[in-house]
Amino acid sequence: MAEPPCILRTLLCIFFSVLGVVELSEIVSFKRPTSQRSNYTLPIENRIVHTSENGVDGNKRQTFSGNSCTHQAVEQEEAWWRVDLQRQVTVEKVQIYYRDEGSVWAGWRNRFAGYEIYLSNTTERNREDRCFQDKSENVNQIQSIVTHEECNGTAQYVTIYNTRNQPKRQNWYSSFAFLELCEVEVYGCESGKYGNRNCNHNCSPNCPGGVCHPSSGNCLYCDDNTFTNHLEENCLPCPERCAGQCDRAGGCNECQDGFFGLECSYRCPANCGSRKCEKTFGVCFDCQVGFHGDRCIDPCPSSCLTRECNKTSGNCLECPEGFYGQGCGKQCPDSCGSGGCKLSDGTCKECQDGFFGLECSYRCPANCGSRKCEKTFGVCFDCQVGFHGDRCIDPCPSSCLTRECNKTSGNCLECPEGFYGQGCGKQCPDSCGSGGCKLSDGTCKECQDGFFGLECSYRCPANCGSRKCEKTFGDCFDCQVGFQGYRCMFPCPSSCLTRECNKTSGNCLECPEGLYGRICGKQCPDSCGSGGCKLSDGTCKDQEPEATSSITCTDQNETERKTNGSVTIPVLSSVVGLLAVLLTVSTIYIKLRMKLTPTRENDNTQDNNYTTINTMELQSPNVYEELAGPNNDI
Repeated sequence: MAEPPCILRTLLCIFFSVLGVVELSEIVSFKRPTSQRSNYTLPIENRIVHTSENGVDGNKRQTFSGNSCTHQAVEQEEAWWRVDLQRQVTVEKVQIYYRDEGSVWAGWRNRFAGYEIYLSNTTERNREDRCFQDKSENVNQIQSIVTHEECNGTAQYVTIYNTRNQPKRQNWYSSFAFLELCEVEVYGCESGKYGNRNCNHNCSPNCPGGVCHPSSGNCLYCDDNTFTNHLEENCLPCPERCAGQCDRAGGCNECQDGFFGLECSYRCPANCGSRKCEKTFGVCFDCQVGFHGDRCIDPCPSSCLTRECNKTSGNCLECPEGFYGQGCGKQCPDSCGSGGCKLSDGTCKECQDGFFGLECSYRCPANCGSRKCEKTFGVCFDCQVGFHGDRCIDPCPSSCLTRECNKTSGNCLECPEGFYGQGCGKQCPDSCGSGGCKLSDGTCKECQDGFFGLECSYRCPANCGSRKCEKTFGDCFDCQVGFQGYRCMFPCPSSCLTRECNKTSGNCLECPEGLYGRICGKQCPDSCGSGGCKLSDGTCKDQEPEATSSITCTDQNETERKTNGSVTIPVLSSVVGLLAVLLTVSTIYIKLRMKLTPTRENDNTQDNNYTTINTMELQSPNVYEELAGPNNDI
């Protein structure tokens, strides 16, 4: 139905007002502060005249030339205009006068289409504050003078918004966002008030929050899951398939699974995975097996393995063995082997033994072990005997034992007996014996009897038992009779029976009859008889008492202890302790000295005879009764 002319509308309004039928609150937006996203600059005059305050100046002229309308910068994807009511207002409705140039030019419809209105208490534009969204299906539904009674509620700010985000809601929308508002009238009263054009009455205290309709006084707000968009006293339920709350225009914030649309009134496409889709346009999140596309209506290629393909492109996700390509219509090269080829380009994943290259078209080098090589460049994993290098084309040194060498360096893995070095070209020292020497540096593995050192070039000490010694430092395993110490340099005490003593401590192993002690320097008690006494402490071996005497060995020893103990025991303890310390220091010193200056086999100055002994080695009185002279072989 066509809208009546403006003069007729005005007369009708006056008529019903006089009769008291029409109830209206007052205009609360007139001359209030305004703002907009951008300003339009006149191209010739370079002036800004279509500012935001033109929308509330009371001038309803709807032409561009009168400078009574707002206008923002061109070629923008977003446009918004806002009025600050400067207090909490219960809004009854919003009326908009849009530029139409007297209907001579129809392009304003394409620009105005798709606009939205928000009522809010902050300058933020949140979806739940939206009270209207234009959903016109064709351009002729757009009107230049519109009244939005569904935009009611408590707010401080009224915002009009438009956007041209891609894709546009309708293809006949303008390419860019415009807002050319000639006048915006916000009707309402300060919160808690109502009345007919005067807002002189207080709302009922029974209204939630003390807020009522600004003209009728009816309570304004509704419970959860309901909304109001007119002047009815009753609230309307949100659409049935909303998931949760709806906005004040009745649009669902979210839809139940399987539905989409502003009011969730459309079913998601049948082939959507789990029947779920995007709320606004019904685009499937994913597809059921065998389909692809935004709405999952296109079948996947039948040659795909398990009929699965990419939702966007429709390319197969997997191909049957031996095939590749978007639709699995191409065969892999025969040389790819059981590993098959890559889905995207047909290059082999693995090659048959003996081949390499992207398509496995090249043979591995002839000398590769088992004829196997790395797929990309043909580098051999290992080489046949007698060759080395990445491609096994370099021969191993002929002197290598069994002709085997390291694949990377070419060094021999083993050498013939008696040789060492990278190419087995060096002879082991003669003194290494049958054990040979190490491949890397020629040091002996074992020495011949009588030698020691890394190259077995030093003779073992002359007094070693069987002339054998430890390989590294030359310590004797045991000593010849009459000698002791690590290197068997020190003579055993002459008082030892058969001149035999402990290799480490130098203590006599046996004493002549009637003597005891470490160096056999003490006499057994006379009372011990023919059995003698113990080597360690001088106690009688035979403890039987003699018939002619009532005094036992123990009694005699006790008597001697009581007589001499106060002097003998402390003195002996001191002497023994001192001797032990001196002997330990001497042994350590001699060992270190011998390790640092071993006697070489061809040393003509000593010839295995030690001509001098450090004076510390001689500071052991009463331990050794004789030392070898310079001509003795110690």
